[in-house]
Amino acid sequence: MDRSFPKGCFVHRNITETPYITGERPIGWCAHYVIGIAFAGVLLFFYGPAWTHKPTLFPAILIGVVTVRYPHWRLPV
Repeated sequence: MDRSFPKGCFVHRNITETPYITGERPIGWCAHYVIGIAFAGVLLFFYGPAWTHKPTLFPAILIGVVTVRYPHWRLPV
C-alpha cells in the first residue's frame, strides 16, 4: 500500500519500510530549494529589500525560528 504525504500519511512507523516513490529524490531537492527561497522571500516581505543592504541578526533569527517551528504547529504529529 502506497502511503505518502500526498495521500495523507504524515508519520511512518518505520521509514525504512516505506515504499520508494519514483522521482522522490529530485522532487525533494526541488521542494527543499523552493521552500528555502520562499522563506527568504518572507524575510524580504516583512523587512524590505533595504534589509539586504544593512542586514541585522534579529530578523533572520526570528524568521528562522518561525519557519522551523511552523510545521510543529501546523502538522498533526
